[in-house]
Amino acid sequence: MKIDKKLVGAAIARFRKMRGLTQSQLNKMAGLSTVQHIEQGVNSVSIESMNRIAEALGVPASCIVVLGSEVDESDKLLPLLKRLVNTTLLVDEEFKKEHKNRGPLPTSPKSKASKRKAKRKHAKKKPANAQ
Repeated sequence: MKIDKKLVGAAIARFRKMRGLTQSQLNKMAGLSTVQHIEQGVNSVSIESMNRIAEALGVPASCIVVLGSEVDESDKLLPLLKRLVNTTLLVDEEFKKEHKNRGPLPTSPKSKASKRKAKRKHAKKKPANAQ
């Protein structure tokens, strides 16, 4: 497995765009000034900077590393990891698109059992003089 700086940059750009951030905003959030060059593959990213970027994007740094790695024919695990990360990203993107204009998600209704339990609990709290 070899980490490629252009693939790492593309992964960071993908996460950034998913979050609706500009390069300038990500720079500010991560305390950097080099996001543009990292995304273009001009600069390599240090582990410290990758951790700061990942934290600002709200993703594990390992996801950036997986997407930023070249697949070797002898490696059986990396293609599976890449597929897993990509599938998760697609599901996340589709979910956001579906719920974009719907407002907050509805909460699940209480079950009948939990409603009965709440009624019993409320009934027990009646004052002693309210017979």
